[in-house]
Amino acid sequence: MEDQEQVPNPNEVYQTLMGQISRLSDEVDSLRQTASFQKAFISEPKVPTPEKFSGGRKDNVKNFLSTVRTVFKLQPSRFPTEHIKVLYIGTLLTDGAQT
Repeated sequence: MEDQEQVPNPNEVYQTLMGQISRLSDEVDSLRQTASFQKAFISEPKVPTPEKFSGGRKDNVKNFLSTVRTVFKLQPSRFPTEHIKVLYIGTLLTDGAQT
């Protein structure tokens, strides 16, 4: 007599897979809740608003840009897109720097 492999019952396979999917779905939901909970309690440091830039002295450009980049790095949730970063910089420009 040959060794015959037993063919699994399709209903049992289906039930097993559905149980695994359900457990994995619950685990994903739990991880999402944990991540959002942790994110809510991780606060970014308070950073003073950079001084406005008028475009008067060229050596101030490097300092201004360095300060703005620091703000972007320390508060990434406030500046999630490049568009928002550009708009923020626009609020810091005065006089000749606006044109």
